[in-house]
Amino acid sequence: MDRRTQTIGNERIVYDARRLPAPAARWFDPDYLRAHAALRPEAAGRGSVWRFRAGEQEYVLRHYRRGGRIAHVLGDQYFRLPFQSARPAREAEMLGAMRARGLPVPEPVAYRICSLGPFYRADLVTARIPQAQSLLEHLARRGLEEAHWRALGAVLRRFHDADIWHADLNLGNIVVTPGPDFHLVDFDRAAVRRGERWKRDNILRLLRSWRKQERLHPDLHFRPQDFHALYDAYRGSTP
Repeated sequence: MDRRTQTIGNERIVYDARRLPAPAARWFDPDYLRAHAALRPEAAGRGSVWRFRAGEQEYVLRHYRRGGRIAHVLGDQYFRLPFQSARPAREAEMLGAMRARGLPVPEPVAYRICSLGPFYRADLVTARIPQAQSLLEHLARRGLEEAHWRALGAVLRRFHDADIWHADLNLGNIVVTPGPDFHLVDFDRAAVRRGERWKRDNILRLLRSWRKQERLHPDLHFRPQDFHALYDAYRGSTP
């Protein structure tokens, strides 16, 4: 990411000069994008996520929102930190570092931080992975073959071998493209962690997400042996 920064009032925008000739403040404005018929909703967790097109490229805009009980009080506001420690700055930095290591994650394009007294609001734009859909969306329509589950297990192992802890590993944050190929998205609160114990807990978190979605969607195309294939490949890929 060839970082350039521009400050406009209480807004600070960081963007990749290789992709953008100048900050595109309208890219962070869902109302503007909607008015120009460029906006589509995207599956999301806590945040508000949209897909939009600019030229020939599709992008994903995510507006950061809190989770848990504090969300009822602060919603999309976070306590101010040094700029480089704000959530989108950390996530963009992490995405760039992971891409440099060849890990399958989206490319960061721009982010915005709006200062509001002791708080800030934030947004992140990434390049949309072409022809991608969440694993949850995919399984709602059809299943995967055993070889594909094993491929996913090997992908998850690559992240753990790089000591990357995904804070919200679930079916919505794994995306699948034709092939299929797998990517991870939404690295808000992700971190580099040492040691081994957390890695098994991270995989079990994915299993809990699976079971939760099975209760919500009884027609989900998932069998217990699918997770066994994933986990066997995950363990077998350990160096």
